Amino acid sequence: MSRRIGLLLSDDEELCRAAMAAGKEIGLEWQCEIHVADFLLQLISCSCPVGILDCRLLEPDCVKWVSFIRRLRPKLSLVVVHDQQIVKIGARLLELGIFYLCQPPLEEAELVEIFSAALKQHNRSTASDGPQ
Repeated sequence: MSRRIGLLLSDDEELCRAAMAAGKEIGLEWQCEIHVADFLLQLISCSCPVGILDCRLLEPDCVKWVSFIRRLRPKLSLVVVHDQQIVKIGARLLELGIFYLCQPPLEEAELVEIFSAALKQHNRSTASDGPQ
């Protein structure tokens, strides 16, 4: 199996730890960034199949950042972590084509399922088109 690296934007150590543990189970390593600029630079330079965006760092502009990321990497399976249940924001994020919207705290078993499904979706979306 080739090395797969996901990109995570969060300053939440618990989320990063859970993502690392879950990723290890399915052969997915994570690069954790705490600054949006570093996340975007890595996103441009890598071909990661999965990204996690912790919107708690990006409020009140989470939707704008997701829109930008979707334009930059439309085939990226993007998981968004948001701690508020605001239907309007959630609906807009899903309209933008994110893969999954979740609220913390996230359990390792839940993340394994999310990451496995995200990788499958990414593989399907790139199979016919080639690399991003």
